[in-house]
Amino acid sequence: MGIVVGLARANQDKDPLEKCQVYEDMQKLVIEFTEKNQTSNCKQLLDSIDDLIDGYKPQVNDSSYFITRPCIKFVLDAVEILEKHITNQGLSV
Repeated sequence: MGIVVGLARANQDKDPLEKCQVYEDMQKLVIEFTEKNQTSNCKQLLDSIDDLIDGYKPQVNDSSYFITRPCIKFVLDAVEILEKHITNQGLSV
């Protein structure tokens, strides 16, 4: 999320106040992600998933493979939060 927000707010003048706005935006986005998922820590996110395969052992890439990957849910949550933020702020990427 940080890279996208930084790029969306980037300007050629390198205004220090704009950098402060990026930090403020990121704090808000992380808070929203944490409220939705109870943490933003990767290990804690994965620990919260039932029946997670120990050590991420390789699995057969059948039709259910990508549906059951645990990180996809968290990435989609971040994308949803980021998309809403960009729209609300009138930013473009």
